[in-house]
Amino acid sequence: MKTPLSLLQHYWNHSEFRIGQLEAIQSILEGNDTFVLMPTGGGKSVCYQIPALLKEGICIVVSPLIALMSDQVNQLKAKGIKAVQITGGISADEISTLLDNCSYGNYKFLYLSPERIQQEWIVERLKTMEVSMVAVDEAHCVSQWGHDFRPAYQKITVLREALPKCAFMALTASATPKVAKEIIEGLSLHAPVKIQTSFYRSNLAYKTLFTEDKMGVLLSLLKKNMDAVIVYTRNRRSTETVADQLNRLGVAALYFHGGLSTQEKNKRLKLWMNEKKKVMVATTAFGMGIDKTNVRKVIHLSLPESLESYYQEAGRAGRDGKPAESIILIDPLDKDAVKNKFINQLPTVETTFFAYRKLCNYFQLGYGEGTGVTFPFQFNAFCKTYQLPATKTYQILKLLDREGILQFSGNFKEQNRVQITLSNQGLFDYMENHTSSALLLKTLLRMYGGLFERLTRIDLDEVSKKTNRPKNELTQKLLQLEKENIVLLDRFETDTEITFLVPREDEQTLHPIARDIKSQYATKKGMIQSMIDFIENQQLCKSVQLAAYFGEKLSDWCGVCSVCEDTFAKNKKQITKIIREEILELLEKKSLNSEKISTLLPYKINDLLDVLDQLVNEEKLVVDSKNQYRLHQ
Repeated sequence: MKTPLSLLQHYWNHSEFRIGQLEAIQSILEGNDTFVLMPTGGGKSVCYQIPALLKEGICIVVSPLIALMSDQVNQLKAKGIKAVQITGGISADEISTLLDNCSYGNYKFLYLSPERIQQEWIVERLKTMEVSMVAVDEAHCVSQWGHDFRPAYQKITVLREALPKCAFMALTASATPKVAKEIIEGLSLHAPVKIQTSFYRSNLAYKTLFTEDKMGVLLSLLKKNMDAVIVYTRNRRSTETVADQLNRLGVAALYFHGGLSTQEKNKRLKLWMNEKKKVMVATTAFGMGIDKTNVRKVIHLSLPESLESYYQEAGRAGRDGKPAESIILIDPLDKDAVKNKFINQLPTVETTFFAYRKLCNYFQLGYGEGTGVTFPFQFNAFCKTYQLPATKTYQILKLLDREGILQFSGNFKEQNRVQITLSNQGLFDYMENHTSSALLLKTLLRMYGGLFERLTRIDLDEVSKKTNRPKNELTQKLLQLEKENIVLLDRFETDTEITFLVPREDEQTLHPIARDIKSQYATKKGMIQSMIDFIENQQLCKSVQLAAYFGEKLSDWCGVCSVCEDTFAKNKKQITKIIREEILELLEKKSLNSEKISTLLPYKINDLLDVLDQLVNEEKLVVDSKNQYRLHQ
């Protein structure tokens, strides 16, 4: 008979559960809604995967990132467990086929993004399946007070209505008591069993190092390290800059960010996972869902926006339980930089009202008009027209979307349309004489029809996969072909849309949400201030500070963080001074050997011997023929 432990041994090759796992498994097997709060590396996925294997039917897993879903699905497949994911970029016919497979193919796991659950026809298909349970991963995305709020998460309750008999499990690695409460309410969990393990990671040393030479300190940290490292930077450009600098200075490093093609991401990830290259310089999303346990250092070159973000990112080090470090490198300008980047970009009531009025004017929307009207939207053109800061304006549009004022697709995907201007024969003649462009042109002809007749939308990501060439290289070739009058090229920076959900009444439209805007501003500002307080507090153990932020009280200091190390060094220096004085005072009376000194003074023998050696080296003491110490004359 299969049991949770037998499955753990068979599929995961572990002989025992980690703290909290078995309680979570038993809770869901008993049919209870369950809330699981475990630190990064605590083994949250096992909490829903094992009960799903024991129950009849398929487990629906809601997950926010494609990389996270892909990693989980690949791991399950490697174990011989049938799992499938439905993400963006898949046609309705393909989705329908995948759902058929889930219904009739004995699949155990179906991974979905929260946005997919908003499609009614998909939910209707889910109703026809035998669903064993629903797991909501990264559940902090439900809470608008969470560090990674995602509006679609608040609509997951449609699954609750569609599958009323299914037990739900919400899982997260970081949630304050306030966020935990919002998760439970936001997902409509019914009297959930709460499984919460300690936020304390005994093997992980949290360190803050103050320096004006970050690259110099980074270099010294990496050169004495032989294991895998993640270096987090603020943006895409800085990942490339830092990686280039490290390579020039003799440290083999890769960079990773969202602008790379899928093919290039997979290539770099494989090199790092196999430790062909041990240093990965990346933006902060990197590492989520990646099962690499032997990361010895996580280094932040810029301050995270919150302690929730920092705790998750830091937790990607030392998941094998061996000693590891999470290090933040700080210079005097960092505090102002994080305030400028995060606090100054937060929407206020005033900036939200201003941007909303400009948006209505941009679409020439009259008072009382707008309900249900959709407009194609060029975001950059809008910002340029009214000289609005792009980052803050984007945050305002997302806020208006969350509050139900409008619907903002926010899909900043580059669009390219191509038409070949030559005849068939003319194109073939061109390709014979320009072999460097021939591969791209042949691939386009194979993938898309009508290229000679009209401007045709192409997907450069897909073309990149087919040609095995980087996307930026293909873009440059298209621009060159346009310059040579071989093709017409029509490029769009965005394909976003705005749908107004309520009539335009300016202040009256936005007045009901003013309190929410103020509350969200204060909350986000408080989260950023908590991060600043954390790095500035050099009097209290870093592990104690982190645990307290998440509502947990630790009785002891960790002993390995930067504060503990400094405190230990100061205490040792003070103790050494006292031992010196007492030894010198003792030897003023008569000569003594080390054994006798240790019986007369209440200190550890190793500490006494260290001080005796120091005093001899300083020629304050000498050792006579009887191995006794006496004052130097």
